[in-house]
Amino acid sequence: MQVCAIKNTEPRNINIPIATLAGGAAGMALRQFMPVYKDEIDTVLFNQSEEIKNANVEKAGRLFIHEVRHNRNKNVDTEAAKLFLADVDAKTKEQKSLIEQKIKASSTQIQENVQNLKNALASRMKAAETLTASTIKTAVKQARPVWAYLLPAAALSAMGAFVYNVVGAIRED
Repeated sequence: MQVCAIKNTEPRNINIPIATLAGGAAGMALRQFMPVYKDEIDTVLFNQSEEIKNANVEKAGRLFIHEVRHNRNKNVDTEAAKLFLADVDAKTKEQKSLIEQKIKASSTQIQENVQNLKNALASRMKAAETLTASTIKTAVKQARPVWAYLLPAAALSAMGAFVYNVVGAIRED
């Protein structure tokens, strides 16, 4: 009795249409995950990204100040809100320094409340800036041409599958 190794005659081919679909999906994923650069943002938004960001930050600040003004009569501690609004409304350095002196002369609870209002304003403005930047990047990614990512990735993967099939067939011979 003789034992012979059985040769696998079935070729190990990759299905080219499936590889093309997988490459197209990879190209679409690449479209979303590639970083956005300043030049691309400026091209899509016509050099207005900084103006959009600044407008949204200012709007968030104005909205917070409006909320403080509107809720001033409902709060128990209106002194901190009055000092905060006076500090925000101060137009000159002299007015600002007078308000700062009034804040320093007040009780520690009022000083803490004024500082909390300032921190809340700063955090709202920072959040608005971050959200606007994220929105701008998402809009630029959506404006990228689909075919510029889909076709090269699909063609490259189809060509890779074809080469793999040819090399696999040559190697088996």
